[in-house]
Amino acid sequence: MSTSAHAAAASQRHAKHVASRTASADAHTEAKAAGAAPGPEPQDRQERIRVVAYGLYESRGCEPGHALEDWLNAEALLDGTAVVVPSH
Repeated sequence: MSTSAHAAAASQRHAKHVASRTASADAHTEAKAAGAAPGPEPQDRQERIRVVAYGLYESRGCEPGHALEDWLNAEALLDGTAVVVPSH
């Protein structure tokens, strides 16, 4: 691939990235305008979910195979919709 082709491909990837971030920001702005409760920016929310999910992973002794479960539980904890199930 020539240098100009590399540059064109990089430019297209950048344009897609910018469009994606803009769409995400626009959706967040629209939700706020519609009266939705203000929430974190999507990137901030994902980072918080990631941190909580990792904490759940660590609290289970770093046992692999529960990534989706940890992610969903972290979302529920942050959203205030978690259901506490007593352990036996």
